[in-house]
Amino acid sequence: MATVYYNGDFHTMTEDAGSVNAVCVENGRFAAVGNYTDFDPALTDDAEMVNLEGASVFPGFIDTHSCTGLDAFDAKVVKKMNWTDDDITDWIHDAVKYMRSKGAAIITMHGPEDKPGSLFRRFSDNSSGSFFYNVDYQSEFEKDLGDTDYYEGILSDPLTSFLLFNPVYDDCDGVRDTLQELTIRGARKLGIDDRYGTIEVGKCADLTVLPHNPYLQNMRSFSRSFSTLVLHDGEPVYSEHDEALDELYNMMLTQYL
Repeated sequence: MATVYYNGDFHTMTEDAGSVNAVCVENGRFAAVGNYTDFDPALTDDAEMVNLEGASVFPGFIDTHSCTGLDAFDAKVVKKMNWTDDDITDWIHDAVKYMRSKGAAIITMHGPEDKPGSLFRRFSDNSSGSFFYNVDYQSEFEKDLGDTDYYEGILSDPLTSFLLFNPVYDDCDGVRDTLQELTIRGARKLGIDDRYGTIEVGKCADLTVLPHNPYLQNMRSFSRSFSTLVLHDGEPVYSEHDEALDELYNMMLTQYL
């Protein structure tokens, strides 16, 4: 069944986008992009309708700046002899949750999916297909790291350490440049711009929904912003609403027990 996301301020990251307030997603791809009133009723009559309530919408963010942090986690966690499987699972859950909350629809990693010794790969769930392996591209930030101890604190709480995703803000010059890096420019660097990086009919339906228009924010405010919804290939991989319900459920369960 198709899903229509409407009443949004869509930034397609294409050169001649025009006005876009809705998209129709079907079978993991964009079936229609434009004004909802112009959509073919054959697509939308039985579609699920999602009101974005004026939110700003971008192509799903491509996170090419967490690779080194994830490698650092794998390198350092094996030395933590007191970490249990539950500790590792909890850290990975929080790390992925943080990257998703920042808008990451695609999370890239160096090396193959079956990289020897990678506990992140062993304990994480890639059922959504949104982890992209064997990525050779290195960001300027990563190249400049050298042998520094930047990731010394990688095993601390990933929700507050700012060592994942956030390096993109240091690597870019302003909000507009960052949005380019997270979308079309990032896709081109990875050689996947035929499928990702812009919102166009026929492309894979990745979306990042933000509550405010980042073009009206300065870099400091934008770097502190979070997404409300993230889609990869047409399926939600993060929902602020669902996360809040999960937290409420877990809190009530803890009190009950």
